[in-house]
Amino acid sequence: MGIKVFAGLLLASGAVAAQPLSLLCIDQGKLVVEREDGSGRDSVEPSPGARLIAIGLAGRTLAAVTEGNELLLTQGKRWRHLGKLTKKGGTGLMRATSDARGAHFFLQGGEDNQVAGALDVSAAGKVTFRKHPDDARRIAPAELGAIDAPEKWEALRGRLKAQIPQGISPEEALVFAEPSPWGGALVAVATGEVEGETAVGELWFVPDSGAPVALRYKGELLDYRGLLGYIGDALVISGDSSAAKHGTLLIRKTGKVTAVPKVDGLCIAAPH
Repeated sequence: MGIKVFAGLLLASGAVAAQPLSLLCIDQGKLVVEREDGSGRDSVEPSPGARLIAIGLAGRTLAAVTEGNELLLTQGKRWRHLGKLTKKGGTGLMRATSDARGAHFFLQGGEDNQVAGALDVSAAGKVTFRKHPDDARRIAPAELGAIDAPEKWEALRGRLKAQIPQGISPEEALVFAEPSPWGGALVAVATGEVEGETAVGELWFVPDSGAPVALRYKGELLDYRGLLGYIGDALVISGDSSAAKHGTLLIRKTGKVTAVPKVDGLCIAAPH
């Protein structure tokens, strides 16, 4: 029996670690409600009627992108088609995130597939386009501020001296850094030469004190380009950016990384 997602689901964002998170996921192109431990699943009604590649939550509005790059929004108990995701720029979807402001779909474009634009969906279902947004990688809550002072970046480089590969200058090594709700910072260290906005960077958690924590799955570090956001105490990342090569991974402050069972696509917090 399917769950009517618009009638209300368990709120996952306030869940504690002892209770499995309730997630809204894409599996085989369809929406499902899944527990993070695989203990329960249900389908979602009404179905969008198309295979999905990404979802985002903006208040009570659910936004989705199809394999054909069509943008869909919920309107009451129906799905509304808004046309091509790329109609105002870009060549395809780079990544999708959700935060307190709404859902954000970042578009790639250009020779290096840099960030060409973003479609933002508000809680009221309003869609706006931003050209060349500067927050394409950010997932930290806005109230945490930013790591923007040169001395802060220099301090992080010093903390990560042992993690910087040989042959990469310290100035180029740190390709991403932002405050973490866990305390400290979430950072990415480049694995090779940095070119444009497409550098491969491996994720580390740098606590306020103590050694940096490697974020690994099946022995391999995770690529920061798959970051999706935070749900409760968990950092969520696309499995495409890991040894899993598909699905969704959940990361805890301790460095523990688990895959959402039996799901081959992306997951977000289940809406109300």
